[in-house]
This record gives sequence, C-alpha cells and structure tokens, in this order.
Amino acid sequence: MKRLFQIITTIYLTALFFVPMPMSLHANEASSGSIRPVQKTQCRVLLSNYEKGEITSMEFRLSLSENPILAESWITILLPESYTIPELFREDFVFSDTVALQVQRKGNNNIRIQTPIDISEILTISISHYAGIQNPLEEDTFVCTLLVESWEEFFESDSIHLISPQNSVFYEIQNKIKANQHGWMSEIPILQLYSKKGTELYVAWNEDEFHKLENRIITIPEGIHRCSFYGLRPSGLKEEIQSVLWKVDPYPPSCIDVSPSHRTWINTQDPLVKFQITSISPAFLVISEEAYPVLNNEVEIPLSLNPGKNTVSYSIVNQAGHSISDELTLFVDITPPVITLYSPSEEQIYCGYHMIVNGKTEPGCLLSVNGIKLEMDAYGNFATEIPIAEGKNNVIVRSEDRAGNVTIISRTFFHYAGTVFEIQLSHQKVFLNEKEISVDPFPFRDPQNGEIYASIRLFTESLGYSLRWDSNLNAAILDKNGVLIYVRPNDSIIKVSQGDNVEEIDIYYAPTIVDGVIFVPIEFTKKILGSEVKYDPKHESIFIIFCPERSEK
Repeated sequence: MKRLFQIITTIYLTALFFVPMPMSLHANEASSGSIRPVQKTQCRVLLSNYEKGEITSMEFRLSLSENPILAESWITILLPESYTIPELFREDFVFSDTVALQVQRKGNNNIRIQTPIDISEILTISISHYAGIQNPLEEDTFVCTLLVESWEEFFESDSIHLISPQNSVFYEIQNKIKANQHGWMSEIPILQLYSKKGTELYVAWNEDEFHKLENRIITIPEGIHRCSFYGLRPSGLKEEIQSVLWKVDPYPPSCIDVSPSHRTWINTQDPLVKFQITSISPAFLVISEEAYPVLNNEVEIPLSLNPGKNTVSYSIVNQAGHSISDELTLFVDITPPVITLYSPSEEQIYCGYHMIVNGKTEPGCLLSVNGIKLEMDAYGNFATEIPIAEGKNNVIVRSEDRAGNVTIISRTFFHYAGTVFEIQLSHQKVFLNEKEISVDPFPFRDPQNGEIYASIRLFTESLGYSLRWDSNLNAAILDKNGVLIYVRPNDSIIKVSQGDNVEEIDIYYAPTIVDGVIFVPIEFTKKILGSEVKYDPKHESIFIIFCPERSEK
C-alpha cells in the first residue's frame, strides 16, 4: 500500500432512507445507459467522526437484493457540489477489507470506484481520511447519493449532521498532586497543556470568554472553577470544547469567632455554642469524636458543662484534608448574686427631702438603681440618692454578675412633706423646710457631754403645739389634741399624759434654762415628739424630721 489505511469507528451517524433522486441530476456522469427507478432496497450511510471542513472517514453500507454486485463493477458516490475532492488513491477506498481496483474523480465532487470482489450480501465501502474530502463549511448537514452502475439504480441518504472535530488537547499536572476522595486538591495545581492536532489553544474560566493561551501553562486558583479549553486546527477548525471541574483548597480552615467566646462566664450548664468558620472546601467541627457539618460558615454545638471551669477541645477538618485544633474554656456560674438593701425598708414612711438607697451586693456585678447604673466599692457596698415624689414611691435595685445571673429587689416606701429642721451649727443658720428662719437664742452644743440643745419654742409653733408655763409644777406644758407633755428643767424624766394614761420617758439628758428660755436636747425631739434625726458630718448639719400624723395623711 502507498499509505497506511485507517478507519475511525468511534461515532456513527446512521441514516435509513428510501428517497428517490431525480434521474436527470447525475445521469450523464454516472452511466452512458438509462437509469431505472430506485428499488425498495435498504441502504445505510454511516458517517464516522465527520469534521467540519475535513472528513476523517466515511462508510457506506448497502443491503443487497437478490442480485449480487460482480467484481470489476463500478459504483459512483455523488457528493454535494460544494465539496472538493483532491487527487485520489485507490488504497484509500476499501470493499470489505479489499482495496478497490480503480478510483476515478468525476468532476469536482463525484468519485467512481471499481469493485475488486463479488459482493453478494452487504456492500461496504470504507473511505480513509487520507482521501482529503473537504466541506467548505457552508452548511452543517449534507446529503450524498450512491449509484450502482451495473444495476442502473441509485440511493440517496437522509440529511447527515456534521460534528465538530474531537478535542485533541490533554494536560499534565506539573507539581504531581492528586485530588483526594472528595475531589479536592490540597495544593494549587500547575498544568502543562498539549495538543495532538491543535496549533493554538484557547482557555476560558467558568462563564468567561475564551482567550488564547500563550505559554500553555495554567495555574488553577483556589476554589471551585470550571476550566474549558479547545484546540484550533491548522485548517482553522475549532475543536469540541472540553471542560474540567477543579476543586482546590490549599489552606487550613480557621475559626474566626466563638459565641460564647473563650474564657467567658455563662449561667447555663447546657449552652448552645456557635462557631464561625471559614474554609474553601466543606468543613466539619469535631468534638468528642462527633463531627458536625459547617453550613454557611456556621455550626452550633450543644454542650453539657459542670459548674466552674470547663475546657472543651475541638478540631476543624475540611474535605481538602487540612485541619486545626484548639480549646474553648467556659466558666459556669448558675447562682444569682445576693442583694442586701439597708434603706429604704418595705412600706417605710419617709419625710425628708432626700432618699438615700444603700446596701450591699456581690463585688464585680453590674448594679443599677431605678435603671441608673451605679458604682460600688471593692466590697460591694453602694449608696445613692434618688428623687422622690409625694406619696407612694418605688425603688428597684438590679444586680447582674459576670455570668449573666440577675437578682432584682423592689421596695415600696411613702414620702410626705412633713416638717424638717436643719441646724447648721458652724454657720449659725437654721432652715425650716429648706427656708432659713431667724432663731434667738440659737441652738448650742453642750461642751461637757457634746449634746446639742435647741429652744423648745423652735419646735412647738411649727408642729402645732401650744406652750405654757405652770409655776406650781415648775414645768413647761406642751398641749396638742389632748396630749399633754410636761417638761421640767434639770429633769430628764418627761411625763406624757392623754386622758387617764400617763407615761414617763427618760430622755437621758435633762432640759435646761438659758437666759430664761427652756432648751431641750435633740434627743427630746426624737423620743418625745417623734422626729427622725440625721447628722450630715460633711456640712456639719443636723436634720430633725417630723412626719405628719397618720390621721393627717
């Protein structure tokens, strides 16, 4: 043989047809005799790897009728007029594995072949791609006609679809890495592309446009990417596109946030811990040999902890084979803080100008009184002044420890205006209900016992008492609503009578007379008149507070 015969049999397009062709189309070129109408004889044309512009191989199969085709018979293949046929060699045309006797080119697009053997069952003609039959790419389909001259019959194929050239591109991974069982590569692969037939290579990433590959080296970036490529033949034909999906993750996963965070105090033994994890490939969080899938970069894990310090070890593994390990320490405190509230007491009646809320709680807590944040000392003691209104008032103390446990105490107290005396000894001033009044003689402190004395008349008029002197009893008598109070100078026993009831009360320090005026110790206002006495050392002030009688509220 002048050249090696080759038949490609990978893809067959089969057309079954019985369509007659008009007798006048190729009668002059096919035979000098008349051509009978087509018989109902089965004819198949199988097209193997037909490339646009270049036919790699063709095969015609014709089921014979009762009459055989004798050796040295002529068969003509009529191709469309647009096809071109170069110089022909009989070695490129084979009848049932036997090379044709002769091959002739008739015009530009017809081939005349002489059979080498008798053919009694199936006529098979194979044409090698070396024959060089070409299609001008004007259409994607074609129809051919096969004429058996000895029978004076011909057969026309159905429309045969053309296919693009098969992709001849292949690649090698230069850095010798392989994908694991999940299809992920743990390193970035570098490809060297080759082509058996293409002189130019074109590459596209994902949905991008194709671009010409200059040095035929490709670095696959991390992530999931589809790389598509094809070769361009010397004839200018574009090969079929080949696509390869690459999954590359060269990095270990990372845990960017944990909630509750490391070394945090919490108030539950069964927390739901949320991890935020970044990983190119799908990842899993492993705790106590149990794996939890990471979805949308998050995973929530239920834990069972003990009171006190807990340390949980965990690992994060991704499908590329990378992993990291770390620990999460959580402190559990489920006991709410204790609040001891000294003032005010429940349903206390208060008549001063200011209410001081004071008490004690667990050190380090977040403390608020009536919604206002309050600082405490290192031992948890706190005190603050709150605004008050006439009548019913509420005070709410809230303490929250570092684990989030909360204790709330609510107290109700009552405030009435009453009567308040403020004596400022250092400034020689006296205030009645926050208004300065003139007092003569002025209160004084006894240098021997340190007790403060004030004129008895300072209180009687403001509190609604009548005051008279009984010379027989040598006593000042205070009278109000049938209650008589007997005050004798230099006598610490005070007699209080109401009807038949008489009570004697020892006030420890006895009243005294100065310049003809009876002075009583401040203790007298507390034990006898029912005041509340407070001392402000910062301003050296004494507050004597009288609440109204319950019948007056």
